Amino acid sequence: MYTTPSGDACLPCHATCAECSSHRSSACTACPGTHVLDRGHCREACPALGFFQEGNVCTPCHGSCLSCGGPGADQCQLCPRSHIFHRDQCLADCPPSSTPLGGSCAECDDSCTACTGPNSNQCTACAPTAPQLWDGACLGDCPGGTFPETGSSMSLDTCLPCAPYCLECGGPAGAQCTRCIEGLVLHPVHGCVSSCGRGLVLMGNQCTACSPGCRHCEGSPEHCTQCPEGMLLGTAAGTCVPSCGQQEFADLATPSLARCVACHADCVSCERGSGSEHCTVCRPELAFLVGVGCVAACPEGHFKREGPLPGGHECARCADTCAACTGPEMAQCTRCVGDRLLMAEAGVCLPAGEDACPAGWHTDAAARRCLRCPEGCLSCDASVDDCEQCQLDRQLIRLLDRAPTEGTP
Repeated sequence: MYTTPSGDACLPCHATCAECSSHRSSACTACPGTHVLDRGHCREACPALGFFQEGNVCTPCHGSCLSCGGPGADQCQLCPRSHIFHRDQCLADCPPSSTPLGGSCAECDDSCTACTGPNSNQCTACAPTAPQLWDGACLGDCPGGTFPETGSSMSLDTCLPCAPYCLECGGPAGAQCTRCIEGLVLHPVHGCVSSCGRGLVLMGNQCTACSPGCRHCEGSPEHCTQCPEGMLLGTAAGTCVPSCGQQEFADLATPSLARCVACHADCVSCERGSGSEHCTVCRPELAFLVGVGCVAACPEGHFKREGPLPGGHECARCADTCAACTGPEMAQCTRCVGDRLLMAEAGVCLPAGEDACPAGWHTDAAARRCLRCPEGCLSCDASVDDCEQCQLDRQLIRLLDRAPTEGTP
């Protein structure tokens, strides 16, 4: 029953109502039995969509829900086609770190901040703990053969493949190689190359600049094989020096490979070659012979004298008549060439063909020499002590081997 607006009568409710505010079926305020009140109507059950039963009353769902279990936005059970179901909510878009999947939002893997699915290889953006994106996976570092291309934020870093000749690289475009594929070496300017070239040396698989003192090097940056202009390769392996040391000479045959070369062991100094014949000063006990080099003794027809440079000796040629001599003059012979006789005290060789010594000299045929007789003798015996013939103004007296005297009858 309900009271009329004038208050003067009580009238029955609609048959479907237990209580009402008018006679209409839509004016129920309470329902009989198990029926529920739905916007003024008594029904057997609340509508399937848009409402939930609270006691015996149908209460509207939150506006975002298609069906629900309560009035809150987080109590949805079904969502409109335009929305996605996620954690009992109906959302226009999935929240960060999730992606639409089968009408709901699937949580991304912990390594992702955005994804296309829940697996670790379905990331599209990465968390700071694993910032590098490669083939759908978020990694702490890009794998070998790739490099990080940094985006506007840490979450947009992406691993891109290196250039095909790089084993490891950096950006841009993956052409800044840090390691090369087998068969290539890393050049500091040109990247991966087949060989280092001049001024560089291969250390491991990387070309390293030679030290500033080297024009070219091998084995290590400090081991020079070619020197800067004005320098020479030293005799100590791998060194560059401004000038050669004692007992060395500068080999300038190939200007780009100018080097110091050790003189022959017989030399104190030398030039233009390492043979003994190139010595300019021989060791003190030796003498230099032109065309031969340093010798222990000068050959026949030569004598030893001081050379043109301090401390050196040379073999000089004797006069043409001398087989041995003490100097270059014809009166400095100590032995004659051929069968010539040597006037011993005078150091002179008689002309060829003369087989007898001049007056006043004794002929020593075996020794091929002339020995001076005592004063006043025209000839003497082999001992040169006894005259055999006197000069014109003297007479020969044989007295106990005494020499002749003037005026003796």
